[in-house]
Amino acid sequence: MSDSKQSRHPVRVRNVRILRRVASEHGVAAVPDNAARKRVEKLGEDLLAVQLEESDAQAVRQALKDYQATFRTAEVSGEAEEPQRAERSEADENQREWKFSAVQLTYNGSHGGFVATDIGQLQDLFLRFTAFLNGLKLVLHAVGISATMERASVERVHLHAYLHLSKPFRKSGREALAAFVFEGIRPHVEPNRAHGNAFQGAVKFGHFYVFCDKKGSLCLG
Repeated sequence: MSDSKQSRHPVRVRNVRILRRVASEHGVAAVPDNAARKRVEKLGEDLLAVQLEESDAQAVRQALKDYQATFRTAEVSGEAEEPQRAERSEADENQREWKFSAVQLTYNGSHGGFVATDIGQLQDLFLRFTAFLNGLKLVLHAVGISATMERASVERVHLHAYLHLSKPFRKSGREALAAFVFEGIRPHVEPNRAHGNAFQGAVKFGHFYVFCDKKGSLCLG
């Protein structure tokens, strides 16, 4: 999004970035600065469904309140540009091209094993996840895969994976990332954007970030 577009609604952009910061800290899929209103509000709802520290929960509630207030102000002043902004956002999503040779995936669910407390159910979920990744290995020509399950909150877990590929992944359009859908869940996708000599170091760090044993780690693979 250009600087001119951002400057039209700096309050919205600022509050979306607050939500995105909290999302990144808790493994929740985020949205871009120019996401449609319903996507931003859905992100806020998803964050409040996670067991957050009170300071983070308060930040999310305040960011949502301030974000939504800009639309009420626009309605009073007679502005009518949000439908156009939403249409542009949808068009950008349909035309977006994905190209990477390494990628980190984060899966958040609100059903099944993702909200289980029984260790057997959690292990079954992780076994299904690693089997899914082994299938991706063949389809995407992956030469390295790391996976982990982490406790996102008392009531929920999330899954991380890092893959690096022998052939670049390159697709565009809304269904470009369909291969990464696991049990109906679309992941948050973070491509490795390093180039040249920095690429291999970034790949090693990506695998380490996923695979290292840290607070909340339940399963590693």
